[in-house]
Amino acid sequence: MASQTPPTVSTERDSSILIATWNVNSLRMRWDRLSAWLADKRPDVLCLQEIKMQDADFPSLELHSAGYHAICHGQKTYNGVAILSRIEHGAPERVERGMQDGDPDAESRLIVATIPGLGLRVGSVYVPNGQAVGADKYDYKLRWLRRLDALGFDDALERADFPSASALADFAALAARFSARAVVRTPSRAAFAIAEPDLLAEGIAHDEKTGRFFISSGAKRKVLEVDRSGQVRDFIGPGTAGIYAVLGLEVDGSRRDLWAASAAAPFMADARPEDAGKAALFRFDVDTGALRSRHELPRVPALANDLAIAADGSVYVSDSIQGTVYRLAPGQATLEQVVAPETFLGPNGLAIAPDGRHLIVADLFGLSRVNPATGLITRLTPPQPGPHLGGIDGLVSAPGGLIGIQNLIGRGRVWRIFLGEDGQIRKTSLLEANHPDYENPTTGELCADGFYYLANPHFQGRGNGPLRPAAGKKLLVLHLPSP
Repeated sequence: MASQTPPTVSTERDSSILIATWNVNSLRMRWDRLSAWLADKRPDVLCLQEIKMQDADFPSLELHSAGYHAICHGQKTYNGVAILSRIEHGAPERVERGMQDGDPDAESRLIVATIPGLGLRVGSVYVPNGQAVGADKYDYKLRWLRRLDALGFDDALERADFPSASALADFAALAARFSARAVVRTPSRAAFAIAEPDLLAEGIAHDEKTGRFFISSGAKRKVLEVDRSGQVRDFIGPGTAGIYAVLGLEVDGSRRDLWAASAAAPFMADARPEDAGKAALFRFDVDTGALRSRHELPRVPALANDLAIAADGSVYVSDSIQGTVYRLAPGQATLEQVVAPETFLGPNGLAIAPDGRHLIVADLFGLSRVNPATGLITRLTPPQPGPHLGGIDGLVSAPGGLIGIQNLIGRGRVWRIFLGEDGQIRKTSLLEANHPDYENPTTGELCADGFYYLANPHFQGRGNGPLRPAAGKKLLVLHLPSP
């Protein structure tokens, strides 16, 4: 249904992201109203439907003067969609017009793009009017919706993501429908829980020799140890050796090292203004906890996030702020840059590829294979139709491929990703989705008896919102016996 009325939005801006949608029913006719509304409300992103103009006539320059990047998928007289994003968030990337499923469509009803400064994938959708049941347009609408569904968009609708709309009855009804159709797979069972509150646990590592698990705490700046009997103790005490919030962890069993990625995050205890933006790698003796070395990330601000260790002892660390990956070569004290800054958008999970020569990097776009020797980057794309693998946090090597924990879609998913001899994704398998014990699953470890991962790490909420402790919930590690 077309509307001549601008969307009603919340004006509370604090740290939230303001996204609006407006069926404008002819951009030419509503231009003055749109211009005034943009100047007044200043949304971060605006999705438009029924712009009713061809791409060549779209007012991109005028919108840029108003402070917005704008992309469109236009059509003469009918339909047409567009996405506007504030200039400070960067130009939209990975723009897709139409379904991209190989089935041509004469009607311009879908445009999807990534807003780099927000780390969001946004789609503007104009759903067909089916008219009467049994009519040709009704059948077309059903076919179109089935195609849209096959693209694998989010199957969850979280109230926290839409504070202005979450109290509406229509929102509740829509959320219920989304929940009813959500894929739920829960083969995992609880391995152990830790009663200590408010840890903000990002990383987990396992020592095969002793059977111990190590769990990082971002809020309390420490590393916990869980032994075979389930006993918990502080292995690296709070703030030891000046350690910041502890994020990624990896055990190098052959060299008896415990590596920790650490960053001066605002949510950590005893944060000092002079440390803001700093990050470092810490190497501890995995048997005694003694500090062996410390290596600062060379650029500030930085966020040392995840780690991977190659067979030769090279340590790789992702920097989610600078958009790059660093390598610490064996015997070296200084980190070297593997790829240029801003190569990736929010790089997070890292893993060594099955061939042992390449590094797999997860960012908000998806997965990439990097040749550390040359810097050559290859984007990995699942066979279509297939899932969008953006927003993977934990990433580990597994026989024939990878296991990835995706926490920016729904309530969290665990994927088995199989790679071919050419390094590309051959197939994917959904191992876990929407587990009732999920809060915000982060990272995991593949052990001899299965996959262990952090399911409730004390992160409340998803996406770019503030990190808040989850009161009353125990830190929970789930065990997936046969990934």
